[in-house]
Amino acid sequence: MAESTTKKRTYTKKTTTAAKAPAKEAIAEKQEPEVMNYPQVDGVTPTVVAEKPAAQINMIVEEKAEPVIILYIDSVIPNNEIRIGRGRSIFGSGKRFAVQKTDFEGEFMTSTIMDLIAARKLIVLSGLTDEERKLYNCYYTENEVLRGEQMFDFFFDMDTAEAAEKFAMLCPEHQRLVATRFIDAYYEKHDNRVTRDKVEALNAVSKAADPEGLFTQIVKDINEKMA
Repeated sequence: MAESTTKKRTYTKKTTTAAKAPAKEAIAEKQEPEVMNYPQVDGVTPTVVAEKPAAQINMIVEEKAEPVIILYIDSVIPNNEIRIGRGRSIFGSGKRFAVQKTDFEGEFMTSTIMDLIAARKLIVLSGLTDEERKLYNCYYTENEVLRGEQMFDFFFDMDTAEAAEKFAMLCPEHQRLVATRFIDAYYEKHDNRVTRDKVEALNAVSKAADPEGLFTQIVKDINEKMA
């Protein structure tokens, strides 16, 4: 009997290894902020949050206060001294000077100064409101006049230009008082210091307050005598 030969087959299991996919390279992308769009509701305004502005610096610049302008008028000797604060003094009459408002309400306002203001020997020309004038007793009423017949006699001794300049600083009532003194000096005392040039200059200035001129009668009389 023929011998049966059995051949064993050997099977080899083939293992296939799948190739790994290359790792994806990470890409850094700039992320934009997400914008949320909300529906508009009638009658409601959406709130928008804005960036805070940089801090603002506000600089406060104070305006320099107007000085108080004062005229000193008195029948005093030329070297008479009046102290007006901050080491300053004025001498004689007919002097015009300025005081800072803070000083006027402080150092300047001594008992002597208050007496001179009350006597209308210190005349505040400008720099105060009506309320401040009432507070410091230098509110001049329309018909107020100064007493003392020699109060403005220094005008007789001034030259024409200076007299006109000082006269223009006076209020209308004080100008009338000066005119009264000149009329009295001319008609009653025949004072030769009442010259044609001076009264014409003063008369021209006075027409700002009185269109007819406060010295017109003297001017006319002088012109008639010189005709």
